[in-house]
Amino acid sequence: MTFNRPQTGGGDVFKPAEHANELVLVWPRDMRYNVTTPTGVSDAMACDVVVLDGPGAGAKFVNTLLFSAGLRNNLQSYLGDANPALGRIINVQLAGGKTTWNLADFTDQDAANASAYLQAFPHNPAPVQQHQPAPQQGNQWAPAPEAARPQQTQEQAVAAFRGDPALAAPAAVQANTWAEPAANQWAQAPAAQPAAAAPPAWAAPAAAPAAAPPAQYQPPVAVNQGTGEVAAPQAAPAGAAAWSAVDVQNCLRQGLDDATIAATTGAPIQAVAAIRAAGPQ
Repeated sequence: MTFNRPQTGGGDVFKPAEHANELVLVWPRDMRYNVTTPTGVSDAMACDVVVLDGPGAGAKFVNTLLFSAGLRNNLQSYLGDANPALGRIINVQLAGGKTTWNLADFTDQDAANASAYLQAFPHNPAPVQQHQPAPQQGNQWAPAPEAARPQQTQEQAVAAFRGDPALAAPAAVQANTWAEPAANQWAQAPAAQPAAAAPPAWAAPAAAPAAAPPAQYQPPVAVNQGTGEVAAPQAAPAGAAAWSAVDVQNCLRQGLDDATIAATTGAPIQAVAAIRAAGPQ
C-alpha cells in the first residue's frame, strides 16, 4: 500500500509584484488552508497562471499559490471551473495605507489575444486529486470516523453552490459505494432507494448553501441629492462583511469598474453604483 502526503505547499512561485499591469489567464484549482510562510500561517489559492503580455509574456506557473486576499476574492467563484479567468494584475490602495493585488477587468482586445493564445497553446490543468479512504473490513456499512470521511472536491463544492446536485455529490457516491450488498443488508429499504437516503454528510443541498456569501448582503445606501453626500450604510447583519465608503471612493479614483470594486472592498454593487453617481467627495 502506498500513502499520499497531504498537500500544503504549492508548485511554481508567482509574485504579483513582478507582473504588475500584465494580462494573465488564471485557472483556480483549489484552496489551501493554514499554509506556513516565512511571515506566518495564511490561506492560499492554488492556481495555474499564464502571462500573456508585458515583460513576463509567455511565463507559465503551475499549481502556484496566490496569497493576496484581493486575488482570492476575484477568483473564489471560479474554483473548479474549466474556463480560465482573464484580467490584469493591478495594485489597489485601501484605507489606512494598505494595498492589495487585484485582477482588473479585460478589454475586447485582451479577450481576442487570450483566445488566440489558447487556440495555439491549449491548457488542460490536471484535476485536483482527492483520495478516498480504504474500505473497512467486516461491516463495510459502519459509519466511518469523522476524520476518515471523504471530502468534497472544490469542483463539487462549486457545483453544489450553483444548485447542480448531479455534480455536487462526492466522488465516493458517484463511484456507487452505496450499491446494495450481495447479502441484502438493506432488505428493509425500498427497492429503488433515492439518492437522498444517503447519510446527511453526502446529501446535496436542496437549493442554496445554508449560509449565503457575504456579498449577497446589500444594505440600502442613501444619497443626499442636495449635497451629494453618501449616508453611512445600515449595519450589516451578523456575519456580513464590513466595507468602507472611503475604500470604494479610493477605488473609483483609480478608475476601477463597479464589479472589481465590489469584489475588492466587499461593498454591494448597488452601493458602489450609488457612490459613483454621487461624484467625488
